[in-house]
Amino acid sequence: MVERALFTFRPPAIAACEIDAIDLLRYKGEWVVRARSRDGAVGIAATTSRLEYIHPLLTQRVAPFFIGKDARDLPQLIDDVYRNWSNYKLAGLPFWSAVAWVEVAVLDLLGRVANQPVHAFFGEQRHPRIPVYLSVLDRESSPEQIADRLSQALDESGARAVKVKIGGRMSRNADASPGRSERLLTVLKERLPADVALCVDANGSYDVPMAIEVGHMLESLGVVLFEEPCPFDRYDDTRQVADRLTIPIAGGEQDSSVARWEQIFRDHVVDVAQPDVLYNGGLIRTAHVVEMARAAGREIALHNPHVGPSAVYGMHLAAVMNNPWQFHELNVKHITESAIATLVLPVHQGMVTLPSGAGFGLDIDERALARAEVKERIRRRARRTLGRWLAPW
Repeated sequence: MVERALFTFRPPAIAACEIDAIDLLRYKGEWVVRARSRDGAVGIAATTSRLEYIHPLLTQRVAPFFIGKDARDLPQLIDDVYRNWSNYKLAGLPFWSAVAWVEVAVLDLLGRVANQPVHAFFGEQRHPRIPVYLSVLDRESSPEQIADRLSQALDESGARAVKVKIGGRMSRNADASPGRSERLLTVLKERLPADVALCVDANGSYDVPMAIEVGHMLESLGVVLFEEPCPFDRYDDTRQVADRLTIPIAGGEQDSSVARWEQIFRDHVVDVAQPDVLYNGGLIRTAHVVEMARAAGREIALHNPHVGPSAVYGMHLAAVMNNPWQFHELNVKHITESAIATLVLPVHQGMVTLPSGAGFGLDIDERALARAEVKERIRRRARRTLGRWLAPW
């Protein structure tokens, strides 16, 4: 008997939900994508500063394709936008990030129309509470400062796992400063409780020999996860490292190609896959990666360094998947207020509980949304040229 795929997008049992407009808004320095149905329903995606330089992809190549389409057909729309106007020639993290922001806004719209949480569109909620590790992303603070920050966060959250940065980020074996990585790990082992799991992220800092050397040092310290030891697209290098070490090797945040994910799982490049829903094209495409990992016997630890409302998007997949690693990522600064949409993800005993409410459960400040500057409005017009669809930036 073939097991039915866990992640089959299940559109809500609602009438047709035609996408009438997609607006790009800016308010108090924040970017927001808003999707509106023909009936006046609204969904939003709080975005990041990355939109500052990739917005033409969203407004010119992605959003116009969704106008006039039925939001219930979202999986097909995401597949079709890749081929439309030869967008496959632009594929990569910037393009798929633009698709993800539109998809998130449309999913939020669908959830609000159906009065359902987004995770209900992907399956039964298996994990009402999601275990997390707290990640610190900087390489500039001293080991003592990072230890102090994590000690406080652990006390406040009850989390039992953390992740820190080692190496120098795609640095060809150079450390961020001489001896920093080993010193940081030594300080953390001395200062943090013995039962706190320690994960590290090298951001592709090492070649194969150095990654193996560093990996043995990590194993001696009891580190439980080694993320991106080698440059992310050097799959054979990462596989060689994984073959030589006992510590699990993780990666995948940069990957957004289905063919490359197939290669990663086929060649056993990583032990733990780390797709990022906002880099990989959204929840629907990431759900496909989760299924591929399940078929290959691999576990998923979602890459999720985002703060504010963006932190919740991947959690809706984490709530329903049946092949999670022991922790998913949560930025140590996760409790952040947005100018338009507020989200507080409380961590109690190391577990995140998803917010209640329709869509992604964001609390939208309607007055702030009404005051936001409309940077671009994409809506149905006479189909003559692409230029007639879009107002000038």
